[in-house]
Formats: sequence, C-alpha cells, structure tokens
Amino acid sequence: MYPHDHVTLESILPRLPVEAVSWLDSLSPGWRASVENQLHIVGADSFVAYWRTYRDELAFDMAFDLTED
Repeated sequence: MYPHDHVTLESILPRLPVEAVSWLDSLSPGWRASVENQLHIVGADSFVAYWRTYRDELAFDMAFDLTED
C-alpha cells in the first residue's frame, strides 16, 4: 500500500494546468494507470508541482514500450 493511495487523478485535475489535463486525457488506460500509480507514490502536492517531470519520464518509458494497450 502506498502512502498516498487514496488520491485519484480526478481529484487533482482542478489543481493542474490545462496542458497537464490535456496530456492526461490523451493517455491510454494502461498509461493512465501508470500515472495514477506515480501519483499514489509521490502524493498530490508533489505531482501537481512536478507533473512535467513525471510526463517526461513516462514519455521516455513509452518510447521503449513494444506492447499495445
């Protein structure tokens, strides 16, 4: 169990800029689950502050993903 596992992406959407919300909306369900897992690990405040970093890390992971959702 992660320390912030009660936090959902939907609950922090109002705190995110439009660019972040658009990025989240563009993710497939599998990648969105990965982002939500990251949110559970780091917590809402960190995710909101550093969402670009998490986006860039995910983009790197997606570049090497050979499976399809």
